[in-house]
Amino acid sequence: MSFEKMALLNWDAAYYKSFGDLPHEFRYYDPWKDVDLRKDIGRKMRDIILKAVGTSAATVPVYLDTGLVDVTARETPFLSLVPRVTNKGKSADYVKITAKPTVSWVQEGGTLSSSDPTYASASANIAFLYAVGEVTGPYIAAAAGSPVFAGKTAKEQEIQNQFRALKIKEEETLLRGTTNNGDDTDIYVYNQYGYDGLIKSITSNTVNAAGATIDLTKFRQAVRLAREDGGTPDIAVTDWKTFDDLRGVLTDYARYTNTTDLKFGIKAMEVDGLPVIATTQMPSADNKRIMLILDMDVIEMRVLQDVVVEDLAKTKDTEQFMLKLYEVGIVKAEQFCSKIYALA
Repeated sequence: MSFEKMALLNWDAAYYKSFGDLPHEFRYYDPWKDVDLRKDIGRKMRDIILKAVGTSAATVPVYLDTGLVDVTARETPFLSLVPRVTNKGKSADYVKITAKPTVSWVQEGGTLSSSDPTYASASANIAFLYAVGEVTGPYIAAAAGSPVFAGKTAKEQEIQNQFRALKIKEEETLLRGTTNNGDDTDIYVYNQYGYDGLIKSITSNTVNAAGATIDLTKFRQAVRLAREDGGTPDIAVTDWKTFDDLRGVLTDYARYTNTTDLKFGIKAMEVDGLPVIATTQMPSADNKRIMLILDMDVIEMRVLQDVVVEDLAKTKDTEQFMLKLYEVGIVKAEQFCSKIYALA
């Protein structure tokens, strides 16, 4: 068998572990449209895998455990709001419209001419994220039945800890990206094996704060730029200082600030009808803070394999395991979004 065929089989096997026979580009999670099939898919795949290989060597989907998913929602609020779409193969390929067709009035009986939109192919390579943990035999024995673990085993508790760390890195990468080698480390978190984040990807519509704090003029300008380019912004995401600065601006105009409830108990500040959230995964250095104005219809997490937990070889008196995730974040039309950068 050729190397190419073996690689193809490996990609298909990774996809199957999470999604079975679901079709390519299937939107299995989208909180904006009240779609969440993770638990059903996870339970089905766990049963298939356990039946095939037994309980001692299973690679089991983690996201069927809503407890694990829920504990990370407030730590990674933006990630919890990003649609997740199945992706077969090692790259996420998509087509974006770069120019609309021309439409014109014509006199009665006049000559008609056709005009097509301009398309461009785009692709982003799947990246691979891992978290490795272990618990020792003595720790497992000492922790058995302890009320500290609230019914979990020591290993289950450690899986939860590793899962939280993995989700934080996932949100950080989606927002900040890892591909700016030698660039500003207060904004980007360089790792050649990651992918471009939204901060790097959004280039058409930008507002330079030039070291000033956020105000309504900058906010409205950024929203307007996205709308003028055809976007319909759903949410703004920023760091906590910028969030508080904007809240302070609003209270100068009113005695209270409007809030709105998003999914998972996440509360957002509402500015001109647009929800604004904060996360610790956004840049927070002085004069390098950023606010993103996002159209969530064009942002996806393309997933070859969602989070699974896999036991590793036992070479000592420990139980070692890894969590792994194969995915890439994409923005299909960055001009539908905007950003305010260099905020104080």
